[in-house]
Amino acid sequence: MHSMAAVVRRIFLQTPVPLVLIPLLVLAMALPLSACRYTIREIGFSTLASPAYRLTVHYSKALTQQEADRFAKLCEKIMAESNLAVALDQRPTPHQDEPIAVLTFDSLKTPFVFRSGGRTLSAFIPAVLQDVLSSSTQKQILHHIVTAHAVLLFIAGTDPEQTQRSRLAIQRALEQIDPILSLMPKPSAGPPVLLELPISRRGQERVLLWSLGALEQEIEPTTVVLYGRGRQMGPALQGNKITAEAIYYLLSLVGADCECDLDHSWLLGSMIPLSWTTKTQALVAQSLGFDPENPLVKMELHRIARMRPRESAGTQPSILPWDQSARMAQVGRTDISATKTTVRQRTASQVLICFLILSAVSIPAGALIFLLKKKRRSPP
Repeated sequence: MHSMAAVVRRIFLQTPVPLVLIPLLVLAMALPLSACRYTIREIGFSTLASPAYRLTVHYSKALTQQEADRFAKLCEKIMAESNLAVALDQRPTPHQDEPIAVLTFDSLKTPFVFRSGGRTLSAFIPAVLQDVLSSSTQKQILHHIVTAHAVLLFIAGTDPEQTQRSRLAIQRALEQIDPILSLMPKPSAGPPVLLELPISRRGQERVLLWSLGALEQEIEPTTVVLYGRGRQMGPALQGNKITAEAIYYLLSLVGADCECDLDHSWLLGSMIPLSWTTKTQALVAQSLGFDPENPLVKMELHRIARMRPRESAGTQPSILPWDQSARMAQVGRTDISATKTTVRQRTASQVLICFLILSAVSIPAGALIFLLKKKRRSPP
């Protein structure tokens, strides 16, 4: 029987130094720091789950092998470059009914149905995919959302006066958030971008409106804050709920620390259907300085998103209150620079703490290994 001390000594002496240090370093990294490593916006660029949108194409006419192979490759490509899963469902009928496509989403009870209108399956499927993933507004969102802090989608209403009041509220919120952006934990490359969908183009954006739950609502002005991979921050604001304070609050949440004790529903808002190619993902990685789809990064983001709230569950991230941001909009560049210096000093302190923790664990471990090896080599 070997004593416990002998067993421990054998493990340290026979195990290579890197293999001994790795678990200790992992343990040190697991120790809590004062802030989360990622912001809500950064987490929003990761998928962390299978596609929530599902498009099922029903048809009756049998396909040739060449057609079946072509559609299979198309479906595979779409699933790899979007948040849409596509399936073909062939059901023979005596009358060879025209194909239809049904789009569903986890949080929406009513599906969106596309009818072929006499088009062949070869013409129908690409047209449906275009409507679902690449409408004019979706392309504009995709163009801005990689580098912008967020995209504000403003859907105009039928009442001109109410729509104008909503526009003014949005502009006021943008003015209030502007001096705060550079003070956020990880400022984005660009400020929030405002996109307006006029009432005349609602018919061309029916799928997008459906995904936001705004298709069947009364035609009042509606504002949605989108971030990351087309995720929606908070609820859609409609009518009199479109206030500068409400929009400012949602924009502030986008740039906040993820705060691991925060309810995960604030971290991962529902996504709109959106094309997302490897080129777009490369731009995201370049903008953020890391790739959210890297397996190691996704593992960490998944842990953060799935972490159960603690006793402080339901608490929302700390953001600069509206009244303080209003005063800040009036201060000079000197005060803002001083505040930015304070933020940098706080970040440097966090890095120093992490370094000290790693040193406190790794240096004693290395010294112990050195002494044990020296003792083994010394003559009896």
